[in-house]
Amino acid sequence: MLLIVGAMAGGKAAPATADAAAHVWSDYRLGQFVASRGLAPADILSLDNNGEILLACRDGCSVASLEGAGVPALASQLELLRSWALLGGDGTAYRAAIPILDGESAVQLAELADGLAAKLAESLSSDVAELIAALEADDQGGHAWTVLFAYVLDGAVWEFLSELGQVGPRNVSHGGAPWGGEVWAYLAGDEPSTSTLRRSSVDVKMSWVEALRPQAMALLRGSIGIDGLFDALEAGETESPEIRAHFQELGILGPERQLAVPLIVESRDNAIFRICERLAEQVASLMSKINRAALVNDFGFESESQATVVTYHEVMWSLLDRLVVDGVLTLPAAIADPATAGSADLGKLVVIVRRAQAASPGNAAEGSKRDEE
Repeated sequence: MLLIVGAMAGGKAAPATADAAAHVWSDYRLGQFVASRGLAPADILSLDNNGEILLACRDGCSVASLEGAGVPALASQLELLRSWALLGGDGTAYRAAIPILDGESAVQLAELADGLAAKLAESLSSDVAELIAALEADDQGGHAWTVLFAYVLDGAVWEFLSELGQVGPRNVSHGGAPWGGEVWAYLAGDEPSTSTLRRSSVDVKMSWVEALRPQAMALLRGSIGIDGLFDALEAGETESPEIRAHFQELGILGPERQLAVPLIVESRDNAIFRICERLAEQVASLMSKINRAALVNDFGFESESQATVVTYHEVMWSLLDRLVVDGVLTLPAAIADPATAGSADLGKLVVIVRRAQAASPGNAAEGSKRDEE
């Protein structure tokens, strides 16, 4: 199962302008908090001019109005977007079925998120410092940003929010769209995402930005690699020289075949897990206190769950930015400068989790942060 959480781009959204009409689809990124089988909504919207069709239908459209606006749309494209629950409509009139955030509303949402992030940065500072110290004690301090982002903020927090009834399930219905969860579009920034591939009781989590997407997907979906890594984790080592060399080059396995990335065991006996759990509980507690009904009313979200998902992503990205700017966290080299990132830098974006409860069997690609998020 491939879970995707985050943006289809690689913290924080670019400043929104009040003139939303001046933007074209390439100005936007797609936020995804979804589970999917194989492809994810972002893959569909990247085909042909599907994204432009969606944007043209944000306030409603018809085939004739699309033609008049110079947006070509085949019947097959419209039906594909409808079947993926990205467009609503009856075959003659259509409307975008996901939020498209820009203009003044996006500015206001960013301001709200920045205020919440500031509160969190202050309240979490001592626990973040304790997490960094615990990782440094294991010679893995360079993974602190990834553990906080991929495991805590973009992982465990969602589980707590779900338990609190703040977000709905990401179920993939056999009778409906081939994905479940929340999808929204917003003006492009450089937001990081997390993809999770799980098998049995083990999760491999990887953070990435859009410039690193090919490498991330090669690792998570590639023929060499992820299955071999799972096998190695289950057996304790791998006898395949090719797989061993591959993950040593990525900085995931060390020279003696040992893991060179954090392995978080979800047990109260694991100190790093206890710190992460404490951090996640604090974040979820603050988010559970926001007025979700007001968010639905002010920003036009479809549900309180959708309001929480979208707003928390903004809070999460703002919090990460703030912690980096304040010198609490250091960006991994691959995130700071993807263009110069080497293979070994990718290992700093990976964290492995041995879950307390095994998931359903299988390693099928399901997507949440595009993956996948």
